[in-house]
Amino acid sequence: MDVLDFGCGTGLLTLRLQPFVRSITGADTSQGMLDVLNAKITRQKLSNVRTQILDPRESASVRGSYDLIVSSMTFHHIPEIEPLLEHLFAITSFSGHLCVADLDCDGGRFHDSTEGCTTSVSTARRCAGLSQSRI
Repeated sequence: MDVLDFGCGTGLLTLRLQPFVRSITGADTSQGMLDVLNAKITRQKLSNVRTQILDPRESASVRGSYDLIVSSMTFHHIPEIEPLLEHLFAITSFSGHLCVADLDCDGGRFHDSTEGCTTSVSTARRCAGLSQSRI
């Protein structure tokens, strides 16, 4: 299985999934975060993990085709969720899955400041045409 961790940060989820997949790509807009992940990849001598820098202005900057796309705590930072979802669906294999774990409207309890937090899970779900979250 080929996996994309969209908004991977320092790779916490990426590295937890790594032993169970053929390949996993950690993608993020922060080169600093990817540098931390790349150091972990090197230190652990992992051959099935790679990273990809994303252009924050271009939702279609993710390359590849994936059986599974995961994203944890990223979507609430994305102002234009619909083009991103369209692109993620386009790079998901026919029988693949997109799994998103993120915030819904929380009144600022997760972040001290809501600056940069623009999209809730409910908004993403509506854009994707889903009537309810599946847990």
